[in-house]
Amino acid sequence: MAHLWSIAVLIVALHSLVLVLAWKNMDASLRSRIFVGLLLTAIGVELLVTATLGGKLSVAGSEVPKVVYLSTDVEPLGDDVWMIWESKDNYTFLVRRKIGEYGLNTLVTIPRDEMDKIEVTRYDRIFRELFVKKEPLETENE
Repeated sequence: MAHLWSIAVLIVALHSLVLVLAWKNMDASLRSRIFVGLLLTAIGVELLVTATLGGKLSVAGSEVPKVVYLSTDVEPLGDDVWMIWESKDNYTFLVRRKIGEYGLNTLVTIPRDEMDKIEVTRYDRIFRELFVKKEPLETENE
């Protein structure tokens, strides 16, 4: 997926080079000014899309710890819990409560002084866990 972001950056760089060449060779005609304006607008949109794409790719590739046990005074959080953020004062968890076929996702922040122990089982790619539908395993009934 990082290749996709690299290609997007390369396209922006090539369009910027074309813009510089067009700017240097621009005459006073309306057609050339419209071309440069459209090219400048396209590069601006590409920069915004590239930044968004980079953010989505970083989220898609990031792994976060899945928590199985929290030693805290707070009530049980939910069915699936991932630690998203850890600061000097707080922990932030993404909590999924299974309600029927779908899940309810919430962010829960717990002060660090209320936490005694956190047990992590594995690291999950959070994008895949949240947005990829899992097919149930088929069992043979013979």
